[in-house]
Amino acid sequence: MRAVIREELDRTITELLAELRADGPRLLDRGGAGRLLSVSTKTLDRLVKQGAPFLLVGDAKRFDPAALLAWLRARRGPGLRAVGSR
Repeated sequence: MRAVIREELDRTITELLAELRADGPRLLDRGGAGRLLSVSTKTLDRLVKQGAPFLLVGDAKRFDPAALLAWLRARRGPGLRAVGSR
């Protein structure tokens, strides 16, 4: 079961990265990064505390989508679910 979830997560992240490369580089605010990951901004704040990469632009956190997804891929484990899994 975990192997199936990991494969689905890898596939989802790979598809998102391909879309991002096609759109070109951009930075996301907290809301945009949360939508990208399908998580609330509160959950995104927790991920930042756990080491998720971000840039400070003035006083605001901005997120490079490719770096954020690569970080998630590198740290995935049994606690992370693929989109749509329960």
